[in-house]
Amino acid sequence: MPSTPSPTPDAAASDGPGGPSVLHRVVALLVGVGLLVAAFVVGTIASLVVILPLFFLGFGVTSTAVLVFGSIPQQLTFAGIGGLYARLRLDSLPIRRPDGAELRFAVGATVLAVVLASALSYALTLTSLEPVESVIGEVAQNDPTVLLALAVLSIVLVAPAEELLFRGAIQGRLRTSYGPVAAVVLASLIFASPHVFNYIGNPVAVVATTGVIFVTGSILGVAYERTGNLAVPILIHAAYNTTLFGIAYVQLVAL
Repeated sequence: MPSTPSPTPDAAASDGPGGPSVLHRVVALLVGVGLLVAAFVVGTIASLVVILPLFFLGFGVTSTAVLVFGSIPQQLTFAGIGGLYARLRLDSLPIRRPDGAELRFAVGATVLAVVLASALSYALTLTSLEPVESVIGEVAQNDPTVLLALAVLSIVLVAPAEELLFRGAIQGRLRTSYGPVAAVVLASLIFASPHVFNYIGNPVAVVATTGVIFVTGSILGVAYERTGNLAVPILIHAAYNTTLFGIAYVQLVAL
């Protein structure tokens, strides 16, 4: 049976005969959003500490060094805040070596995520919406190897850090008040929201493109609820990012 984090003490205290109160649900949502805001603000400040010296050394805003090294403090902050909250406020954070069934689930979920993301992205090109520009894509046009660097970074840092924050801490907190289904939806919305800053273009097109991230986040959230093992969405996230970066790299170098 899946092992999921137990309700926090304040969650248990506010539960009545009909389940968590409206106030408790509002508080849970505010905590989820607050965790993102805190991680984003602190991470941005930490990234600036790294990026500003690079500017003085002559690296441009769209350089590989700025993108890669600037993202590391942000991700470390995600991991730090997510891990700290989970340790202090959640009774448990289930993470263990995946068994055979969980590995098969991860493979299937990764394939599903890549196929859905590709299909939805293609569908957007068939609409009247003006295509958006990706910050990563702009850097990759000048230096395709940045995609390989980001693929490695996704495996060793991005996937563990983001899953610890968004699935482990935020979804874990929301589950205590909303149950697993609503927790997955809300956590996926929170997960997708900061990705808006990765795109440049018409606001409607940017939001539509970010919707693809929401779908991916939902798959990751379901994987966590289904297996009760944070290692599974971490594996899916890492494999998903690596696959997309790999495809993009091959397309660029083949031009």
